[in-house]
Amino acid sequence: SGGTLYKVQAGAFAKYSNATSLGKKLNAAGFSTYIYRDSDGLYKVQVGAFSSEKNAKVRVEELTSKGFSVYAYKG
Repeated sequence: SGGTLYKVQAGAFAKYSNATSLGKKLNAAGFSTYIYRDSDGLYKVQVGAFSSEKNAKVRVEELTSKGFSVYAYKG
């Protein structure tokens, strides 16, 4: 597949505390999260990285059904 990943992002925040707050809500709903500071200086809350676009879309649907606003992107 050439190593392409489809990442699911739940938020981007200037403040780390806001990112961790969302991360805790996602964890409580049963999702693993990965928080990192991107090159744009924002703290990104990621909820999965998949080699398959289909799997990323399934995760987006799971999160959306639980009230989270997320999107998948190729990265």
